[in-house]
Amino acid sequence: MKRVLTGYTRALIYSYTCTKAEYRPKRLRMQRLAVAIERSAFLDGHYRAFALIAGPCRMCKDCDLSGHCRHPDLARPAMESCGIDVYATARDSGIGLEVATRKEGPSKYVNLILID
Repeated sequence: MKRVLTGYTRALIYSYTCTKAEYRPKRLRMQRLAVAIERSAFLDGHYRAFALIAGPCRMCKDCDLSGHCRHPDLARPAMESCGIDVYATARDSGIGLEVATRKEGPSKYVNLILID
């Protein structure tokens, strides 16, 4: 994965905040947004565009672990699963990201779309 990631020179990174009450619907919207940006970049000629989302996929309430994804068109890996240090990447991009120390209150998430 390190070899793949070092082949990219441009990316779009964005953060969003959500509360516990809006967690699932907002995470789903943001996952769909990342995929839409990836598709738009692809259609603009950036054939290697690849979206990475914050944390695990949340498209289904219960993941089908048999190996058959119900949403292969929308599912994307987490930055963490690709070996990306999300805190350092966010910081280097000017995004303030702090470790959540309590369950109450809003949390911040970061999505990344590799563009080249």
